[in-house]
Amino acid sequence: MLIREADMGDCEFIFKWRNDPLSQKMFFDKTSFSYEQHIEWFKKSLDNSSRYLFIGEVANKRVGICRFDINKEDTKAEVSININPGMRGTGLGKTLLQFAIHAFDKEKQSILTAQIKSTNKASQIIFKNAGFLEVSKKDETIQFERPLQDIIFKEVTNNDINLLYELLDNRNHSISHKDRPTFSEHENFVKSKPYKHWYLIYNGDFPLGSFYIQNDNSIGLNISKPTFFVVKRLISFIYDEFEPNDAIPSKIPSYFFMNVAEANETLSAILKEIGCMPIQLSFKLNKGVL
Repeated sequence: MLIREADMGDCEFIFKWRNDPLSQKMFFDKTSFSYEQHIEWFKKSLDNSSRYLFIGEVANKRVGICRFDINKEDTKAEVSININPGMRGTGLGKTLLQFAIHAFDKEKQSILTAQIKSTNKASQIIFKNAGFLEVSKKDETIQFERPLQDIIFKEVTNNDINLLYELLDNRNHSISHKDRPTFSEHENFVKSKPYKHWYLIYNGDFPLGSFYIQNDNSIGLNISKPTFFVVKRLISFIYDEFEPNDAIPSKIPSYFFMNVAEANETLSAILKEIGCMPIQLSFKLNKGVL
């Protein structure tokens, strides 16, 4: 999905989405605007430095809009999304929200909040998938919040065996194997100290996942919900704390590189946004395919 800042070319589309009957049912503000009033609101929104409007596109078709409104104290941003009615039921709302958050994280670091109707189950699911937590409920309104991310890296020890095993349950993508090892196999693996460096990643006290660096300068990242901010912090930490091993022609490159599962489109997109360059595709050769 392409995420871009909204412009005047989006004005009419957003007006039509807002006036969709199902969208109207999910809004807290039922005020009806004429198109002329909408144009005036949209122009002011584009000029408002405390408001970010992102449009998601797939195959040159607008998926929806994601809006971030920063409060006066510059500490929080309220998030709202509206999907193109013709794109409902495609699962693209989840991607729109996550990718728009990646784009916003590049501009600001804020606590993110959202107000969602208790009847709007679809929005509740996609916000929870993006790391939002339910913090309060009053009448028909549920307040969600994604805490400010304070990313901490802690070197793995044998005391982390249980936690690492729990994190395997949250893994969405794997390159080396699909089957979860037994606890005994996992324990022996951790105690064997298989990597040159191995760290847990925390958001405050909450474990997000782990990463490791091998002697061939490859990096493995195990995190269920990667965000632009977390991955950027990870790469900065690696280059601040470690040096790549010396290059060996045809064996070890002179730089760090990260292996990413083909299905992990979110992580691939984040790495490209950060400025990391794709270098190759790897294929498993299955016996008997010919």
